[in-house]
Amino acid sequence: MLRIATEGAYPPFNYVDDDGALAGFDVDIAWALCAVIEVDCVLVAEPWNSIIDGLVEQRYDAIVASMSVTEERKRQVAFTDKYYSTPMRFVAKRDSFLRMEEVTEQAIGAQAETTSFDYLQDGHPFGENLHAFETMEEAYAALLAGEVAAVLTDSLVAWDFLKSDPGQAFSFVGDPIYTDTEIAIAVRKEDEALRQDINRAITLLIIDGTYQEINQKYFPFSIY
Repeated sequence: MLRIATEGAYPPFNYVDDDGALAGFDVDIAWALCAVIEVDCVLVAEPWNSIIDGLVEQRYDAIVASMSVTEERKRQVAFTDKYYSTPMRFVAKRDSFLRMEEVTEQAIGAQAETTSFDYLQDGHPFGENLHAFETMEEAYAALLAGEVAAVLTDSLVAWDFLKSDPGQAFSFVGDPIYTDTEIAIAVRKEDEALRQDINRAITLLIIDGTYQEINQKYFPFSIY
């Protein structure tokens, strides 16, 4: 039995649907990988801020949760090959900023303990203007309420928000930020055999077209 963790609060990649079940691109990829590896799997939801701890503590065996590959995380876990890529983008009210510099003068936010938040903290003097949110759902709620003027997140996650009804008044601001853009699956460092099995399964999903089918279910363009 392979236990896989995802967050369940990061649509369209992972979220809880109307029936209370985990759904999204990450979830579909996880089930497809299990089918290729031919192993029974259980998916569990884990808060983002404890998801690596849960893996290290052996509460589950892998993380399929849109996790960027970073040097800091590589000190704690091992990563498979990428299963998609995404740059970061700022999202703000449409036409609210004429210059990118104006974004940094306002209250801005990002999901805590993500590469987006780390980017904003690293060398950017936002001070009290920088807000951390436990989930992207909370970040978008603050954006809609005007509590922050902009949020920074993965562009593909933002794309899902922008095409929603509440997101129609918002748009991308500035250029894409290409930092830690590769997304991979995390396993424990000692589980090299599992890492290799997942790598082979990712390759097979691409070769047989399953990956492309899942991709098209959520995005009208390739995210690989």
